[in-house]
Amino acid sequence: MSIISKNLFLSSALFGVALCSVSSPSLALEEGFYGAVNLSVVDQKDTNFNYAPGAKIDTSFDTGYGASASYGYDTGKVWSLGGFRPEVEVGYNQADVDGHKLNGGATLSGSAGDVDTFYVMANLIHDFDTGTDFVPYVGAGLGYASVSYNDFGVAAIPNVLDDSDGGLAYQGIVGLGYQISPTLAVTLDYRYFATEDLDVKTAVGNSTSIQNEQNKFNVGMRYGF
Repeated sequence: MSIISKNLFLSSALFGVALCSVSSPSLALEEGFYGAVNLSVVDQKDTNFNYAPGAKIDTSFDTGYGASASYGYDTGKVWSLGGFRPEVEVGYNQADVDGHKLNGGATLSGSAGDVDTFYVMANLIHDFDTGTDFVPYVGAGLGYASVSYNDFGVAAIPNVLDDSDGGLAYQGIVGLGYQISPTLAVTLDYRYFATEDLDVKTAVGNSTSIQNEQNKFNVGMRYGF
């Protein structure tokens, strides 16, 4: 085969590969049920509570972790911008205390404790059709969370707060999925998760409200049935 023939052959082959990649249909936005799992890095936002009248405790947290599982239904593409995925999500987050401060002072020595969040959410997610296997999505969720504040205290006064409460939870979601195969996708997303203010009781019997907010960064996989 001459050099010219070889060049023509290679050019034709490359053109064919390019044409196939352009004309091949996207694997994304296929209708059907699916299951999904996520692993999370959790930024538990600072919070505060009143240990006793005149004694306000400000608490910060180390970076936490979490995991969740979802079961839902992908509608496929139902309009020009894409389709929807209603789903139910069950998950857990945990973060350790970084430090406690009393009435805005310095971080107290021996600060300890952790916060656990269990939640069940009903989410509605919208997938945007890009004509490729990359699928941006946005969503929102509403549900219930049970939050436990465990062994909050310092070296001198342990167990300042050890109580739990539950309430309305909500989240906003923005992410990007990539369809590996007709049934398997990998996902990356950010979720702002929060609950209504929760009511807890400190070790001295003082009832106080406490906020629970999280920034969650998820990596996950979704499998279609």
